[in-house]
Formats: sequence, C-alpha cells, structure tokens
Amino acid sequence: MISKISLGIFGAWFCLVVIGLYVSMQTSQSPFDPEYRLANASGVMDFDTQLATQFLAQYEHTANTVFHIQQGDCRCNIYSEQHIRILNNLGRENQLKSKVIDISTAPWLRDWIPSVPAIVVFNETSRLAYLGPYAPGPFCAVADSFVDNIIKTLNTNEYLGAVIIHDTQGCYCNL
Repeated sequence: MISKISLGIFGAWFCLVVIGLYVSMQTSQSPFDPEYRLANASGVMDFDTQLATQFLAQYEHTANTVFHIQQGDCRCNIYSEQHIRILNNLGRENQLKSKVIDISTAPWLRDWIPSVPAIVVFNETSRLAYLGPYAPGPFCAVADSFVDNIIKTLNTNEYLGAVIIHDTQGCYCNL
C-alpha cells in the first residue's frame, strides 16, 4: 500500500518536473523578428519586388523555388530538417525547386531575414509568396507549419501578395 508521504513526494516531484519543462520550453523560444526589422521593412510598398530583385541578382533562377535559409551553428536547424524533407516532397508534387542556403555564404540575406531557420518561397512568376519561419513554438513542429498550405496553393490562385510572418516565437537563432 502506498503511503500518503510517498504519494506527496511523488506529487511534488511531478509538479517540479512539469514546471521545469514549462520554464525550459519558454526560455528556448525567441522572437523571429526581435528588433522588428522585417516588420518595418515589409511595410514598404515595393518590399516584395526589392527582395525578388535581390534574389534574382544572386541566383539566376527564382521562379517556383523554395529557399531554405540556415546558419551552420544554429541549434534550431535540427527542427527545420523535417520541414525541409516534407516541403521538398511537396515541392516535387508542385514542380518546385529547392535550395538550401547557409547565411554565412550569403551575408546580404541578413538585411532581409532577422533569424534562422527561415524560408523564402517564390511563385511561377518569381514573385515573393512567403518569407518567414517554418513554424512557431519551441520545436517548430511540422504540424504547425506556416508554409505547407502556401506551397499547395502556390500556383493555383491569383497572386494576392506575399505572406510575411515576423511576429512569432519559436526556436530561432537571431542574426
């Protein structure tokens, strides 16, 4: 028979573990755009066009392309790997190309992207469709992806402008 003292000790231990996990998850999250650089820049009327022009100057092909932006030493890359695999499969179904870029080889991207891992998607006419993180939350779970639905409908609808996500928390390495 379990004594009341043992039950009390177990209950206290369980509460401490839950509190510890909660605190750990909260401290492992950071804002994607902590200084509101992307928020402010994306408010400019031709932001989409400027970014598309920059990408086109650096990479000769942007139409129907998904750019995965990472930083080699970012602890959050592990969470983006599953997103990349899923989005590459989804991209093949939708005739999209994929390119992984380490931001250390493309320092100009720091002017546009406040944190990594990030993703930039262009539609069939090289217009910006999405810029931002893969997902919110401490583990950037695939189930919470911002990007999947955009890719599924990328070239099926009239272009209504880019989706730019900047106001979210998750596992991001701020640049």
